[in-house]
Amino acid sequence: MKKVLVIFILLVLMLAHLMMNTKEKIKLFNMERLGILVLKNRNIRISAYSQSKVPNLILKKVTIEKNVSYQINDFIESCTTNSNLKCQLDYQNEQMRNYTEVGTYQITIIAQDASHHKIRKTTSLTIEPVVFPLEKTNKQELSNSQKIEKGIPKNNPLDTKIIPFVKKEIEKRNAVLEYVNQYRKEVGKKPLILSEQLSIAATIRALEMAESKIIDHIRPDGRECFSIFDDMGIRATSMGENVAYGYQKVSSVLEAWKNSPTHYDNIINAKYTYIGIGVIHYNDIYYWVQLFANKE
Repeated sequence: MKKVLVIFILLVLMLAHLMMNTKEKIKLFNMERLGILVLKNRNIRISAYSQSKVPNLILKKVTIEKNVSYQINDFIESCTTNSNLKCQLDYQNEQMRNYTEVGTYQITIIAQDASHHKIRKTTSLTIEPVVFPLEKTNKQELSNSQKIEKGIPKNNPLDTKIIPFVKKEIEKRNAVLEYVNQYRKEVGKKPLILSEQLSIAATIRALEMAESKIIDHIRPDGRECFSIFDDMGIRATSMGENVAYGYQKVSSVLEAWKNSPTHYDNIINAKYTYIGIGVIHYNDIYYWVQLFANKE
């Protein structure tokens, strides 16, 4: 009987020991888990502390015309460091400092302080087509008996080519006219009348530029742009021309013309009574021409 009692006491002691070990293990496991969590929280705090050391970089978008250079500081609205030292700036890669073609590009800039804390942010560079204004006054007095010939001029090398283009982009030409007359209304000027003859002339000028890839007020044969008036038999005391290329939307090209004082002066000039509009979509590029005149 005593032997059985001793065995029972031993079993109870062993069971109690095992239960103590289990509790200790659970406690230790929970402490380890707690330690990991504390470590994670500490890492978060360290990360946040490190983040506060990076430069405060604010970028801005840049828009320029083709053939205009740009510098890295053009993209910087502000850049400050915790040490109040100047930010060290660089592009993410060399290509970003050398864009020249019309289009919109992503520009990523890296800012660094003296302790080599870095941050990088991205903005955009837009390169727009160049627009050329031109306005000319012809002081020659012409008789009222001189008339404007109808139709496309004979013997013009663009005769057969121009006809399909004249019949296209009618909606865009009408939209250009609406913008022009709205601008004139804003400054109290009379609306311009859309001239079929001037529009044919403007379309010829647009096609000349598209085929020659020469965007200028000098025609591919070396004559000035206003020689198209002679080719078309158009007589006028005053003439003007606005040209542009690359813009996809009517609103975009008209906004560019409006924001240019010389182009805008052509558009709102009170001495003009007629306008011709040429729009060519050639090899995926739009070419735009406005011809202004005071016809007699």
